[in-house]
Formats: sequence, structure tokens, C-alpha cells
Amino acid sequence: MNVHFRCLGYSVRPMNALAECGGTTMRTESVEIYSDQTNAAVLRHPGRNFPGVLVQGDTLYAMCQAADYVCKSAIRALPEDEYLELNDLRNHLWDLLVHYKQVLAEHNIQLPFSEEPRA
Repeated sequence: MNVHFRCLGYSVRPMNALAECGGTTMRTESVEIYSDQTNAAVLRHPGRNFPGVLVQGDTLYAMCQAADYVCKSAIRALPEDEYLELNDLRNHLWDLLVHYKQVLAEHNIQLPFSEEPRA
């Protein structure tokens, strides 16, 4: 495993990285890529037994927004147990998005979407 330090998209020497990046690190490893399909890349991360699907951040954000909309409508239409299952799915999507945003912020990477409410 190679460990690299990054700030604002540029590799820097490890000696300067902690001061310039606030201690955040990024590593580079080989992954097995089975499909490069846009918004549905299938790859296997080292150490994992099965491949996963890579969802782009803007797509994840759109999925979270859609889940909010559906949950808002479903609260009146679904039985409570079904609504709770739907809301758990919504909350899991939002947990993934929060993690994604935190990681990008740690590495000074701009979000690929705007969180400003639409007019």
C-alpha cells in the first residue's frame, strides 16, 4: 500500500502534508474494475470478497432528495411499519452522503452539487 498526502488535488511531500492538509491522508491502491458504466461502475476494493457499485456524489445527493420527497408523501399513505422501513432506507442514504461530504471536506474537494434550495 502506498500512502500519499494530498491538498487541493495536488500531491505534496509528506513532510509538508500535515501542515498544509490538517493531517488528512489519501492512499492509492489497485482495484478490479468490472464495468466503467457511468453512475454504475462495478469494482472490487482490495480486501473485499465481492465487487460493489460506485455511485457518484451528485447521484447520491439526488437519491437522498428523492427519498425525502417519497418519505414526505408516504407518511400519510403507508402503514407505520412500512413507512419505518422506507425511512430507514432514506436515513441510510443520508448517512452515506454525510460521510461523503465529510471526506471531501477533509481533502479540500468541492462538492459536485449545490445544496442551495431551488427557487
